Amino acid sequence: MFGETLIELKKSLKYCENCFNITEESPCEICRNPERDKSKIMVVEETLGYCSFRKNRYKGKYHVLGGVISPIEGIGPENLRILKF
Repeated sequence: MFGETLIELKKSLKYCENCFNITEESPCEICRNPERDKSKIMVVEETLGYCSFRKNRYKGKYHVLGGVISPIEGIGPENLRILKF
């Protein structure tokens, strides 16, 4: 039962088309919220970074990069979600 629930959850999750947060609907709840300050954007490395700032009542928009630039590991800007800007 628990395993089936996890499989269904995985099938229903996707990335938001705007901020790349993990969500069930795209655009996500934050991107759809008209009360968010569109003049502010917080760029975070991963979804967990987004979660910690959301608890602090940040009222702007977010963008989840999905990692960090690491030349040693061969990760450059083209490997992150920054080309959308």
